[in-house]
Amino acid sequence: MMSKYLASIGLLLLLSSPLRADPMVVFGAEPVSGSAASFMLSGLEGETHALAQWQGKVVMLNFWATWCTPCRHEMPGMERLWQRYGDDGFVVVAVSVDEGMARRVAKFVEILALTYPILLDPDYAVGDLYQVSGLPYTVLIDREGQLLAEVVGQREWDSTEAFALIESLLSR
Repeated sequence: MMSKYLASIGLLLLLSSPLRADPMVVFGAEPVSGSAASFMLSGLEGETHALAQWQGKVVMLNFWATWCTPCRHEMPGMERLWQRYGDDGFVVVAVSVDEGMARRVAKFVEILALTYPILLDPDYAVGDLYQVSGLPYTVLIDREGQLLAEVVGQREWDSTEAFALIESLLSR
């Protein structure tokens, strides 16, 4: 009887441990470290953007393509995340790896009414810098330009778990 009681207490302690409550773990983000690779890419209007321009903000750098079904599914949630935290020092930056399809990317962005920065990487130069091997692929970067986490595959970016993750990164 006493061993069942102790096992129950142990289980309760495990379930309420800090590891269980870590928003990165709960969301399924894998911790990474190092400096984020700097880059410059064109936006949809031909303007040049550099990762450095978002220094001081938490950056969600998302690699995607118009032909990627999981990418299309997660992007509206990313828009809602951007709308919720954009004024709090958070930015979503989406890097399209579509090859020579700027018009298609622009139409896609218009249809989904996306307002966060969309950059074009048709030669996959930045994709290679970040060793992107599948889509969607997301990297979270802190205010000082340090890598925090990577997320491989589709996620619900407007979920309670995603909100908790972004709030934890913003509070650092």
